[in-house]
Amino acid sequence: MPRRRVPWGVKTCPLGSEGASLAPRGEDEAWGEDEAWPLGVKTKTCPLGVKDEAWVEDEAWPPGVKEDVSPRGEDEAWGEDEGWPPGYAGKGTSDFESCIDTGLTKWLAAIEQRYAGKGVDMNLGRQVHFGALDTLGEVAYSRPLGFVATNEDQGQFMRINEAMLPVLITMSNYSSLFWWIRKWPLKYLLPRVGDDVGLGAVLTYTQSIIDERLKPGAEPKKDMLQIFINNGLNREELLSEVGLQFFAGSDTTSNTISITLYYLLKHPRTLQTLRAELDAAAAEGLAPHGEIIKDSVVKNLPYLQACIREMLRLHTPLASGPFHKAVPVGGDTVCGYHLPYGARVSTNGAVYAMGRDKAFWGPDTDMFRPERWTEADPVKRQRMIDMTDLAWSYGAFACPGKAIGLMEAGKTISEVIRRFDITFANPSKPVHFRSAIAWMIHDFWVRIEKREILNEPVSEKTDE
Repeated sequence: MPRRRVPWGVKTCPLGSEGASLAPRGEDEAWGEDEAWPLGVKTKTCPLGVKDEAWVEDEAWPPGVKEDVSPRGEDEAWGEDEGWPPGYAGKGTSDFESCIDTGLTKWLAAIEQRYAGKGVDMNLGRQVHFGALDTLGEVAYSRPLGFVATNEDQGQFMRINEAMLPVLITMSNYSSLFWWIRKWPLKYLLPRVGDDVGLGAVLTYTQSIIDERLKPGAEPKKDMLQIFINNGLNREELLSEVGLQFFAGSDTTSNTISITLYYLLKHPRTLQTLRAELDAAAAEGLAPHGEIIKDSVVKNLPYLQACIREMLRLHTPLASGPFHKAVPVGGDTVCGYHLPYGARVSTNGAVYAMGRDKAFWGPDTDMFRPERWTEADPVKRQRMIDMTDLAWSYGAFACPGKAIGLMEAGKTISEVIRRFDITFANPSKPVHFRSAIAWMIHDFWVRIEKREILNEPVSEKTDE
């Protein structure tokens, strides 16, 4: 059976005529590469993990807090009365766009002051991650986390997070390990409030914010934490959300931004086409220069959306990891094969492979070519969108932060492209990618100059 090597070293079957689209990985597990089956999951929820146990529950964090990041059974689809899905969707208060604008404005000002025209190299991947973390702090808690202000990895969060990801991808294949690590004495290896470094340090900081906001008479804010509070989450549950927010929120968003910028810098003609679209929007009064572009404008810029979608096709934000979907009661047919109830289908590698299916995308499938999105007819384009949307899963399994992540990515990419001229500092080796669940982006060194079209400095917003 023909196989294709993907970046994280896992072998999976190619699509189309080159080989089968379902590859066995053991007695009860397979890689599935047919978009029809994951799309069908949106109407049928099913248990995750081995047998009837959800491995995500074993990742409950901190120890003792039962935080499920996905429903497990047919009756567990998220409803409108659930506490945390509305928080990620922005339901219950004003949307999160103003929070994103606050974080983005501070980040742009810091980039301009420290690097634009200063003749020094800037690690764009690292700076984007700083911005994503601080913007997440604005969205979640109405406060930045200090990465941008100090220009440093606060509490070594990024370093420790990156070191842990390869471990987590291994553990995700053996769900019982999550159960064991939460038992004595291994549980003391987990991050916790009071730690000076890593996620524990972030927890310590956010716990003080949570305690402040839970005091009688505390002033309500327009952020994610307030929605959780309004929906009845208690202190322990609020604290448990920190892990999900910072592991799932910052890495995926910063990856989307950084890798899109990498492709744009690698393809100058594409960059100029996008810049022309953004400048035209400014000339029409839709996105004045010097102001943060509105999400409503971002969504209606076809070439910008094509660039983001094309990046998602080639590099899904979560690069690897099984992310199992278990076959529901009665079994199911996947890629023409019948699978029994309880069999696990690993879908994340499938999303990567589907993005390179020559039968669907054409012979230039390995090329970054946003025009494929603008050239497609409406029916084909919708299928393309559905396929790339699998990066966030579907239905009851869908990533709750998708809308926030795409909003931040679209606004950040737009502002960077229209405010700055950026070039690779080392064109022969512009960046190094490594994958372990999320993409780890190293040595993305660039030179940055302020575009002449902008005569005024970036004005930094103050917190309300």
